[in-house]
Amino acid sequence: MKTLLIHPPYSHLFQWAKGNVVINMPLSLPSLSAYLKREGHEVSILDLNIKMYLDAKEAYKGLWHEKNYNIWRGDRSLFLNEVLLKLRGIQEKWVDVILKSNSKIIGFHVSSVSRWMALSLAKKLKERNREIVIVFGGPECFKEKLEELFGTGCVDAVVTGEGEVTF
Repeated sequence: MKTLLIHPPYSHLFQWAKGNVVINMPLSLPSLSAYLKREGHEVSILDLNIKMYLDAKEAYKGLWHEKNYNIWRGDRSLFLNEVLLKLRGIQEKWVDVILKSNSKIIGFHVSSVSRWMALSLAKKLKERNREIVIVFGGPECFKEKLEELFGTGCVDAVVTGEGEVTF
């Protein structure tokens, strides 16, 4: 089955290590991708964190700076007003790209700082194609969050442990 794994945007595009800038991506997505491919699935990974950063206007690239961590992680309305409002056009572009991939399953790596963007993307995807299956997994997906995530109406499954086992 055609599956797309997404690393959604979040506040820490760059990791500052001894003055050097290091772009990071969670190892869980490549690991899950390798497992799914071994099991016969067609899998792609999309790093929307870097893609949306590169697409952002120069004036908005600062949103990815670590000083804005609390905007991405905090209150939903703050995130909507301070981040999503500025990136809405870019988000729509990437929703189009995701839908054109014809993937049947869209998996999101969700952390506390990518949660609002992942939910926003999932909502847009479901509005345009109810047939795709949206799966959330990652450090923000634990038993106490299930009601919140499922209550959105745009998440079909939540992985609370290792993704390989669930898939």
